[in-house]
Amino acid sequence: GRNVTGGAIVIQTRDPVFDKWGATAEVTAGNLGDLQYNALFNAPLTDIAAFNVSASVQRRDGYGEDRLTGAKEDDINSQNFRSKFLLTPTDTLSILLSADHSYDFNGDRTLSSTSVGDDGDPRTSELGVDQHFSRVLAGVSAKMVWQAPVGEVTSISAYRSTRSSELYSSVGASYVFLTSGSQSIVSDDDQVRTFTEELRYASPRWDWGDFVSGFYYVNESGHRELGTQGLAAKTGVRASSTVADEFVRTISNAGFADGTIHIIPDKFDFSAGVRYTVDQKTA
Repeated sequence: GRNVTGGAIVIQTRDPVFDKWGATAEVTAGNLGDLQYNALFNAPLTDIAAFNVSASVQRRDGYGEDRLTGAKEDDINSQNFRSKFLLTPTDTLSILLSADHSYDFNGDRTLSSTSVGDDGDPRTSELGVDQHFSRVLAGVSAKMVWQAPVGEVTSISAYRSTRSSELYSSVGASYVFLTSGSQSIVSDDDQVRTFTEELRYASPRWDWGDFVSGFYYVNESGHRELGTQGLAAKTGVRASSTVADEFVRTISNAGFADGTIHIIPDKFDFSAGVRYTVDQKTA
């Protein structure tokens, strides 16, 4: 399909199961205060309904430190949760609902000076800035599969939102060490919302061949506020300040089909595919 010329990697998270209750848990510990907790719980509600919930939490101290402020950098604080509900009202219909939420934050990167202010340790920075990074990701989806008498019909609807905020120094030394110019401080706030819908039909595997066809729709909007300010050498007085307010929306519609004909069964096949896409971008 589109954008997978070199192939695709598909990650399938674990679906609920009907036959048994179950739970798994894992704890991992490491140096620098590293602690990771992973857990999964599965509950069969009835013969046709089941759900599971999973969680992953990690904490780790920073690899780096700003020696001017004492703030830790390159640390990890991460929380991830996912829940799935599976319903099979008939032998030919399955409905899978999924929701997930992730939150992580840290003291951003260790940008260590190699010139003015350098203490010779690449794991320390000389920024003097209260750097931070935070991100929230959340999404919901609904997948319905109908095993029709004439093939398999699949519908996948999904919505995802991503919000991130970052404040960092793009210059590797604090203004107190600079003799000229300024220290550039960047604030970057982003929000992306995406809705997708895929409707797909897969034919039975006939002796002479098979095919898949469908429709794909995506509506995505992204908003970004990118601020930059310069702190003058020695004094730290704000020498410049700019804010860029950016927005882009993408709407894409596509129809596709792909099939294989067994010209000589088990020896010679002919495959062909077609896709027609209409993209509209506003920025």
